[in-house]
Amino acid sequence: MKLLNKEILKKIGYALLILVALILIFKSRKDNFIGISSSLADQVGILTFICFILATQIKAKLKENLLFWLVTIALYACIPLIQKNLGNTVRSNEYVASGIFGGCLYCFPLLLSAIVNTVNSRAISRISSVFVYLLTALVISYPLVFYFYYLAEDAVFSADIVLAISQTNLKESLDYAMTVYGGLNIGYYAAFLILIILAAIFIYRVKKSLDFIVIRTGIINYLLLALGCVFLYQLSFMTMFSNKGFNCLPRQVITFSSTILSSYSDFEKGSADLLKNTSISRIYENEPGIYVLVVGESENRDYMSLYGFKDDTTPLMNKLVADSSFIKYEHAYACFTHTIPVLSLALTSANQYNERVLDNSLTLIDTAKAAGFKTYWISNQAKDSLVDTPVTYLALHSDFKRFITENKKSSGDNRLYDGSILENLPKIPENESSLVIIHFMGSHSVYKDRYPENFAKFSGSDAKVAEYENSILYTDYVLNELYKHFSALPNFKAMVYFSDHGADPALKADHNVSHFNYGMVRIPMVMSFSEGYKNSHSNTYTTLLNSRDKVFTNDLAYELMLGIMGIKIETEVYKPEYDLTSENYQLDKSNAVTLHGKLKVSDDSAY
Repeated sequence: MKLLNKEILKKIGYALLILVALILIFKSRKDNFIGISSSLADQVGILTFICFILATQIKAKLKENLLFWLVTIALYACIPLIQKNLGNTVRSNEYVASGIFGGCLYCFPLLLSAIVNTVNSRAISRISSVFVYLLTALVISYPLVFYFYYLAEDAVFSADIVLAISQTNLKESLDYAMTVYGGLNIGYYAAFLILIILAAIFIYRVKKSLDFIVIRTGIINYLLLALGCVFLYQLSFMTMFSNKGFNCLPRQVITFSSTILSSYSDFEKGSADLLKNTSISRIYENEPGIYVLVVGESENRDYMSLYGFKDDTTPLMNKLVADSSFIKYEHAYACFTHTIPVLSLALTSANQYNERVLDNSLTLIDTAKAAGFKTYWISNQAKDSLVDTPVTYLALHSDFKRFITENKKSSGDNRLYDGSILENLPKIPENESSLVIIHFMGSHSVYKDRYPENFAKFSGSDAKVAEYENSILYTDYVLNELYKHFSALPNFKAMVYFSDHGADPALKADHNVSHFNYGMVRIPMVMSFSEGYKNSHSNTYTTLLNSRDKVFTNDLAYELMLGIMGIKIETEVYKPEYDLTSENYQLDKSNAVTLHGKLKVSDDSAY
């Protein structure tokens, strides 16, 4: 009689595997393990263990599933090649980490399918089968997004792109697609179609193979399966929201975008709590006045004659600056290349320099209301987006809000002219202190839909650039009309205009951060003040007049408007070194940044 039979050896082996698993969990919490980073160590160790579980427990279709699993690993592991092909530095462990991440994700539908196949209920089985199919499609499609984006944009798919998509609506997405992809060669469309068909076939084959997976029964087998699921969760999600594993691009995209979107959801509560504990008052007590902030869209100052462009695209603003009705600022920059990331900082107390997070920030609207101002929000941009953002919160918390585009939703008309704003301006009582924020559609793509036919003045070999110039010409007209309207009101005090970001109409991607150049953040900024304001607040006006050549990034618009409106905050929410109206303003070429702090303004060759 043998001392150790086959069954006893198997149980000892299972016990040793569980012991190894516990050691791996402990070791993965350490800073270093077997000479490599802990994040890579726990990924390799845990994934190896998961694979062992899968290999010993799956009875059917093992070879086919192993093949599909390896293909999935290859799809993820090759993602860093996109970065390398674009000239970025890629370390060897980035290929490993990306491949491991993909292999791990593939295990989700594999394990789920194995569990589903043990269910006897036909109804539950069918519903679960659909879920498994969708999960499989998601796991396989995710790396393909990186390759499709690379083929279409010649750039790396990033979290910034995810955020831009989530913060837009269907119409804006279609407009962008028409602008960027409308002129592609038929070969591109054919290639995309072939790739999509191949991907669909692969996903179908994977799902069919998953239908045949069967797990062996028994307490130990179920225990190992449960343990594998715990490890799978550890590898896929727990490390995703820590500082580990950031050498994995597909993981980074999920981590960063989900973190930002989560901060958006916490924004309303955090801002409201901060407001309750902040002392806000007015320096100019008992002085009613109308303050206007106009936010443009995609206007690059390089295409404005006001800033020296060859074509006369801003004739009216040229005249207003020449006769000193407006102050022109030479070095204004956007803090990002997309609207929501810009306005989330420009209209809140968070900025690129103070490290304040959005969910611990005050909004310009709430601050003005707390100081006794009536607030107005008038926008020619869409109200809806895929997710609620701080800008949505800002608009909805205004006392008066009007979205011009809401009236055009049912018409199917894509032509959104900012002149419509002139017909929707509110009547403001003379004795009221008001903040009016107006958001243009400006030069948002598609450019030819942003101006009436009688403003189609410019033409040339590049139709897209000509249309962009025409949109700027029309913005010049609307801005002048707004100035005429508000400056005629008895209590008009000030009007500030800047664009949310710029654009490069000669570039296929317009203002896509994946193709960043400084033209995407070079913006115009002008201000006008009534004679009464100049006399009553001569120090503020003189400081702003003398700051024409200073650098300004529009994430500091919150501080700027507080300074102009005479709103006082007694906490660290407001810092004078970020306020252009303050003599303590400290931003200059050496410390100004853009792209949410990633790039220096001083690196702009056109500065």
